[in-house]
Amino acid sequence: MQISIYTITMGRELYLQNLIHSIHRNAGIHHINFEYHIGWQGVRPTQDMKDYIYQYHHILHITNHYWDDNCGAGHANNRIIPELSGNLVIKLDDDTIIHSQDFFKHILEISRLEPNIIFSPYPVGLINNPGGV
Repeated sequence: MQISIYTITMGRELYLQNLIHSIHRNAGIHHINFEYHIGWQGVRPTQDMKDYIYQYHHILHITNHYWDDNCGAGHANNRIIPELSGNLVIKLDDDTIIHSQDFFKHILEISRLEPNIIFSPYPVGLINNPGGV
């Protein structure tokens, strides 16, 4: 099984570094085949961020997509999803951190039960407004 993870960012590099590290830390436990795509909306990563990504490039198979405009979440999803080749697609916001060592185990079980979903872990939305209601 191939898992595709993607993140859309407007350049919040510290958060993104923490996310990449948490994916790496938890992915290695389960020996799962990954690809990770990052969509940069209207920004380019700093050289420090490029160097950081390079450290994980061969492990997480990171692909960067650069868009000159901030096209919004819906359009960005439509741009990046066709580029993914995984059997399972997971969208992670750039400020996500995976804490549970069982995260990918649970994701695989969700995929077994609902094989045609794009998964974005809860909570989503703004602080004090979970789900974006």
